Amino acid sequence: MEELEGSVSDIEWQYHSLAGTNLLTSSLGHFSNFALALWILADTAAQAERGFMEIPITNKQSGYVSVKIHPAVFDSSGVQSITNFSKDDIVRARKLLARLSQHLNSDGAKEPITDDVFDLDYLKANITPNATLASNRESSRTARFISFIRIARSTADIGLKVGLYCSCLETLFSTDSSEVSHKVAERTACFLEPRGPERLETYTKLKSAYSVRSRVLHGAKLSAKTIDEVAEHARKLDFILRRTVGKLLDEDGMLRRFDSPEKELEQFLLGLSLA
Repeated sequence: MEELEGSVSDIEWQYHSLAGTNLLTSSLGHFSNFALALWILADTAAQAERGFMEIPITNKQSGYVSVKIHPAVFDSSGVQSITNFSKDDIVRARKLLARLSQHLNSDGAKEPITDDVFDLDYLKANITPNATLASNRESSRTARFISFIRIARSTADIGLKVGLYCSCLETLFSTDSSEVSHKVAERTACFLEPRGPERLETYTKLKSAYSVRSRVLHGAKLSAKTIDEVAEHARKLDFILRRTVGKLLDEDGMLRRFDSPEKELEQFLLGLSLA
């Protein structure tokens, strides 16, 4: 950024602060996606919550901006514990990040700002995170799925986490309002597991999780035994979701398949169940 001599006008500071905020927002968003890629590999609470930037305005003056685009996240136990990753894990996460970022950027992402743009309206429009992605009619199914995962990971309450995890799977696997718990459990199990006992086990876990979810979200008083069950379901659902995202990113064309028109997706999911 070119240094300016003399005093700084309000319009100049607005430009430089917004340009800096845009760069910082973009950097935090990229790291947040990397933290999500790490989560695919392990039950972690890694996240980029807030960033700070010093902005040189003149040869004597600097300004500072701070940005927070995502809340804190918690692991499936509702805590923020330390997770160790190997070098191979980091390499693997970078590959997942490349696929994740490419897909999310194709779903309505903003173009990056450049230093030669002096348009405050443009800057303001391009630094605003899409906070309404989950309810945005123009967003894709998989983008809404990722958005719900971010929301689920941001709660420390394991009961709500179970409920939100189930909503994540509904976003991806549900195509109508009938027999939702059965269809989501069956389709998830068929998507992840080959025919046999593992598929049945995953189906049973999800159906059981839906039973707990119903009690939690309807405000039932939970016994100590049920609370232990909720914690176990949160752990299992986290693992199932991480495997689901991993498969979506690993298999060529899978993201596009889930973003296909509803009738085409319905036929694909039906084929999974009947194969």
